[in-house]
Amino acid sequence: MEFGNCEDEVKMYLNAHENQGSCDTTLTAYFKANQEYPEAQDLLYQDFSSKFVWKPKVRKWKLRQRDFAIGHMYYCHPTSGKCFYIRTLFAAIKSATSFQDL
Repeated sequence: MEFGNCEDEVKMYLNAHENQGSCDTTLTAYFKANQEYPEAQDLLYQDFSSKFVWKPKVRKWKLRQRDFAIGHMYYCHPTSGKCFYIRTLFAAIKSATSFQDL
């Protein structure tokens, strides 16, 4: 999983939170995958792409059938504020199924 930079990551999080009922983002689809797949519940958000693949046409995470991938999230300095704290939550909480879990 790759994000352009910390600001883009925060915008993605906030937009997904505001638009919960509309089209899924990778984050909101991650929440749904944690409800649907028991295998997902042992993974942090940044490790998710090692076991799941994002299907953009259906906007869902699907269990990887073969091989693996290495995903990453960019570094955020602690002085970057919201970006740092949101990224820290992604790196610390497994099996989140909603924004309240973060």
